[in-house]
Amino acid sequence: KGKQGKKQQTTIEVTELDKAKLDLKVLRQKLTKLETSLITRQGKLKDDGKKLLKEGRRAEAKSALERIKMYDNSLNGIRIKISRVEEMLVAMEQTQQMQEFGE
Repeated sequence: KGKQGKKQQTTIEVTELDKAKLDLKVLRQKLTKLETSLITRQGKLKDDGKKLLKEGRRAEAKSALERIKMYDNSLNGIRIKISRVEEMLVAMEQTQQMQEFGE
């Protein structure tokens, strides 16, 4: 009975670690999807800005440029978050390997 209790407890710990890793991977995927979406929108804004300049609509082109800069700031923040999530995933995987090695 004593061994079975330990085995079940170990399984629960691994399951929780796997769930945490899965949650981080899902978060990373969502952030990456958001990053891609912002890059696409930013590209469209650049094209629109060029078109507006050619048409002589400087005020609207300036507004597009400001939105492009806003997207740049958002993208930088998203990339930092993705990097942090990846660092946490690496740390979790290293911890899991150390635990498995110690058993």
